[in-house]
Formats: sequence, structure tokens, C-alpha cells
Amino acid sequence: MGWTSLALGLCWQRYIAGKFVTIYFYTKLDKYGDFSNFSKHGVEMDGVWFITVEHYFQAQKFENNDHREAIRNSYNSKQAAGVRSKP
Repeated sequence: MGWTSLALGLCWQRYIAGKFVTIYFYTKLDKYGDFSNFSKHGVEMDGVWFITVEHYFQAQKFENNDHREAIRNSYNSKQAAGVRSKP
């Protein structure tokens, strides 16, 4: 049985040996921070590389390729989330 995502993807929960085990990973500094959207473990989607999952998530908010590129090229996740309607 796999893990179940809870609380907007900030933790995973699994029933193991008669009890629920929960891991939390809101920030990349948490014990399981490698699972966080902000962890610098990149992802390739549709042939395009994003340095974090958060960069990819933020880019999907726009149809305009210039906006998506501005987000993809952002230095960090916070900067990527700050890109609004004008790159």
C-alpha cells in the first residue's frame, strides 16, 4: 500500500504495523524535506527542465510562454512564486 497525501501535500500518511505513520515535509529543511515542492530536486516535464517542483507548479498558472519561462528561470522557489502577470 502506498502513502496517502494529506493537508495539501505537506505530509504523507501510511498505516504500518497497526498504526498510522505520518511524515511532514513543508520546508526543505524538515526531516523529510526532500519531498517538499521547494527542495532543489528538479523535474523534467514535456521536455523542459524545472529546478524545483514549485517552479513547475507556478509555471502551470500561465498559458503565456514568456511568463512560464520567467518562472522557470527564477533563481529560487520564492522568486518563482512572485512572478505575476508581467515577467
